[in-house]
Amino acid sequence: QHDFNFVMWGRLYAPQYLDVAEQLLARSGVTSRLETSEVPWASMTRAGMTYTPYCKSGLQHQMWQVAKREHRGRRNVIQLDEQGVLVGSGEGGCWNDEPTVTTNLRRWMDTERDFRSHGVLAYSMGDEHETIGSCLHPACQAAYVQYLKQQYQTIGQLNASWNTAFENFGQAGPTEQSENTEQQAFADGNYPRWFDRRAFQAWNFANYVGRFGRAAQEIDPQARWGVEGTGWLDDDLDAIVRNSTWWVPYSIPAAEVIRSIAPDDYLLGHFVGYSSTNPYYALSDFWMSFLRGGNCIAWWR
Repeated sequence: QHDFNFVMWGRLYAPQYLDVAEQLLARSGVTSRLETSEVPWASMTRAGMTYTPYCKSGLQHQMWQVAKREHRGRRNVIQLDEQGVLVGSGEGGCWNDEPTVTTNLRRWMDTERDFRSHGVLAYSMGDEHETIGSCLHPACQAAYVQYLKQQYQTIGQLNASWNTAFENFGQAGPTEQSENTEQQAFADGNYPRWFDRRAFQAWNFANYVGRFGRAAQEIDPQARWGVEGTGWLDDDLDAIVRNSTWWVPYSIPAAEVIRSIAPDDYLLGHFVGYSSTNPYYALSDFWMSFLRGGNCIAWWR
């Protein structure tokens, strides 16, 4: 964890000559393998590589939209089931529903002990997941109330911001009981109320990243953990850094922010390798990260 790491996304899928192939990759500088989620591969271990396993985490996959001229943008969609509870990988569920959430995380992390015994660089919460989350579960509603108390301190200050007349914080839920993202408040021009819900969703995600990390440390006291393949300028980058110890995003601007606020021992860098026709694309991304202090570069094969 204190060396420069070059992470390759995915194991080799060719069944023949794996030992030779892995040795060649190791000689080329590859030190760890991401997405080795089926079983540990002896050829990787023999070549001296560590593992960066994808773990079940309860997060939901990031959704994108494609507009004219192939412009892609995040939709910031939070998926709920029929009961109004978060849908996610594994079994999903509310991130604030104790003790269920801790039980799930411990059970999911327990399946990573085999990787841990072979050497883990970092535990990943998965690929390209959404970085906001909230739901209509009573535990999530209670967490939102506590969040608002911390932000405003008094109900009078919240009322002044939201243009409401609540008597206590217990009344300060979403505008509509079935509305998770405060779209009605946005449509009414009550942007502070909409923004507070959005900010809570970002905080809620970062807090859940921290919960995941504590579960990882139960099986591996020196565990590093975080999210990768995600991370953009409109995320709560500071909150995520405070609740993780490893982050490899796509975005160069977001990586610059992460670099500037992360602790000295934080594992950081970004993904490269997305052009099969222009080798300078990957090389430029590599050097932009390496020369700015990146200590962990990931290659999408």
